[in-house]
Amino acid sequence: MAIGATAALGRSDLIRIQALGALRNGELSPAELRQGVLQLAYYTGCGNATDVDRGIEDAIADHERERAQQR
Repeated sequence: MAIGATAALGRSDLIRIQALGALRNGELSPAELRQGVLQLAYYTGCGNATDVDRGIEDAIADHERERAQQR
């Protein structure tokens, strides 16, 4: 719900924080987050969806770096 509301604002910085939290908590997978971008694009418009995608991909990259450092 929070990601959807933030997506409407087109705030990739906030999306990144929310998505990273979801990844860390095991609430959503990278694939689920990417699918969410496609679903949200219809409601938020392509411009905001591009910002959402940027935030999601940044969060996934951050999460992968964190996991690599833990190994």
